Amino acid sequence: MRSPALRSAASLYFSLPVQLALSQITRHLLIVSFWGFLFLLITGNFMGGYGGHHLMLEPEYGGTVNWVSMLQMGIALGLFTLAYQMTCYILDGYRFFFIAQLKRPFRV
Repeated sequence: MRSPALRSAASLYFSLPVQLALSQITRHLLIVSFWGFLFLLITGNFMGGYGGHHLMLEPEYGGTVNWVSMLQMGIALGLFTLAYQMTCYILDGYRFFFIAQLKRPFRV
């Protein structure tokens, strides 16, 4: 008989979010490394001395920080996220059978 702690650890390991994260890290490390680069840039651990984190946190357009520069940054981050998720769906859809059963996955 297994202990309750071991059962809960096993159920956590076999949960969908953990399995998706492990699948991305083990099979598509190059794609995940782009997110790592973005995280290091935003936190200031990469190019912090040169003001690299200000590119994401205070974007300038036309010499000022305003709603246009924030809109452009939001659109760029949204497109980056969309491209990442579509790539992951195309590459890993067959591994998770309930995800790949949709007839038209990109249409509402």
